Amino acid sequence: MSRLARAAALAATLASAVAAPVRAQTIAITGGTVHPVSGPAIENGTVLIRDGRIVAVGREVAIPPDARRVDARGKVVTPGLIHPGTNLGLVEVGSIDATNETDVAGDVTPSFDVAAGVNPDNVRIPVARLEGVTSAVILPGSGFLAGQAAWIGLLGDRPESLVRRTGVATLANLGAAAKEAGAGARARGLARLERLLDDAAEYEARRADFRRNAIQPLAAPAEELQALLPVLRGERPLYVAASSERDIRNALRLAGRR
Repeated sequence: MSRLARAAALAATLASAVAAPVRAQTIAITGGTVHPVSGPAIENGTVLIRDGRIVAVGREVAIPPDARRVDARGKVVTPGLIHPGTNLGLVEVGSIDATNETDVAGDVTPSFDVAAGVNPDNVRIPVARLEGVTSAVILPGSGFLAGQAAWIGLLGDRPESLVRRTGVATLANLGAAAKEAGAGARARGLARLERLLDDAAEYEARRADFRRNAIQPLAAPAEELQALLPVLRGERPLYVAASSERDIRNALRLAGRR
C-alpha cells in the first residue's frame, strides 16, 4: 500500500473515531510515523487529542487510561490540510444550478454570506476529508464583488457544526469579472472598486445625510456599503482573485493606496 493510501486509510479511521462530539473525548493516535508542522518525522509516535485540540506529540507521550486509542502502525500521521479557497460544501454538481449556493444576483454583493448555503451532506466533503483536508475557506462565486467567505471544518452533520467562522474575508474578482464590471476594461473595473470603497467611507461618515437623501448618489445600496466597512477598518481582509500578473499588480496598487 502506498504512503498516500495508508494516510487515506488512517483518515477514514479517524473520521470514524471522532464521530461522537470531539469536545468530549480524549483520543490517542499511536504507533504511526508522525510528521509535525516543524521538525523531523517521529517514528512510532503518538498524537494526543483532548477536547478537540492536540495537547501532546512525541514518542514518549503519557496516554490517559480513558483515552480512545487509534492504531496508526504502518501509517502516516500529518496535520490536517487547510484548503484556502474552494466551493466545497456549496456546490454539488457544477452544471446543475439547483446544487450551487455560491452566487447571488448582481455583481456588487459584499453583504452576501455563503455560510448559510453550506450543505453538510455534500458528497464532496467526505472525499476531501479522506484526502486529509480537515478545514477550508469557502468562497462566494465569480462576481465582481461577490460576497463574504467562511471558514468551515469537515466534520459534522449540521451546518452550524461545520461553520467555524463567518465573514473571514470579502471576495473581489479582478480578472474577467472586473473587465465585465468595468464595461469591457479592467482599468474601469478597478476604478469602480475604488469608488465603492470611497463611497462606503462616505456612507459611514454621512449616514444622516444619506437617510435624508442629502448626499450625492452612491455606487451601491446602503446594505452593500455597510458590508464593506469591516474591510475599510482593517477588520476583514479583501480576498482578491486574480487570473494574471496584471491583476496581481492592480491589487497591490489598490492596497498601496489604502
